[in-house]
Amino acid sequence: MSGRGFRPRSPAEVVRELEFLVREFGQNFFCFYDENCLLHKDRFIAICDGIYKTGFDIQLSAPVGFYLNAVDEDIVKAFVRAGGCAVGVPIETGSSYLRNKIIEKKISDDTIKHVVKLYKKYDLFTYGAFIMGFEEDTPATLDETIAMIHELQLDVNDVFNLVPYPGTRIHAQAKRNGTLLIDDSQAWKGEVILGSRGGAQQFFIQPPGLSMEELRQYRAKFDQLRLYSDRARNLNRQGQKQSR
Repeated sequence: MSGRGFRPRSPAEVVRELEFLVREFGQNFFCFYDENCLLHKDRFIAICDGIYKTGFDIQLSAPVGFYLNAVDEDIVKAFVRAGGCAVGVPIETGSSYLRNKIIEKKISDDTIKHVVKLYKKYDLFTYGAFIMGFEEDTPATLDETIAMIHELQLDVNDVFNLVPYPGTRIHAQAKRNGTLLIDDSQAWKGEVILGSRGGAQQFFIQPPGLSMEELRQYRAKFDQLRLYSDRARNLNRQGQKQSR
């Protein structure tokens, strides 16, 4: 793709490339990273059907997830039939107010619950994606995220620290309001690492409604909820054994 237009490759081209990788390199695991892959439902289903017809024993994952408002059972069924085994669930926050009024994601709680129910019906391994550290965050909004994590019971819950990249609306707002915790002039010189996770768990914005101590306390709570299901914890233990 180049420019502002959407120029999708044909389903046949996508399937041919996958076939090449399987036959020539023995690849058997593939990820969909295209956030617009459901822009045309028929195209996505055609890709999945084409993969299924190859007869290859492969696994498919969609780590960044699908646009939740576009997900329906036809899509989930086609994805799983083609080898789909894992999918991200991009929720951002358990607060409906933050999600729809501040982030303008326009995704209701009911839609999230409906899609998660579909994913569980087809036994997909689920990765929840959340964010903490919005200027508008308070103990109440973060508690709503915790409540949603417990209600949805996804396999893994990644709660990322908000990163206000220079040039974004969130960055401009934080700079204007004096809530930015970093010298962003150093961001592009390698002196400030803009990452949403990591050992330091750095915060880049100071929400007026939360103290730094409260931020750290919620960070610890979210870290404890990351591996939520038994199968997620078992897979993690197996991975640790294999890496030794």
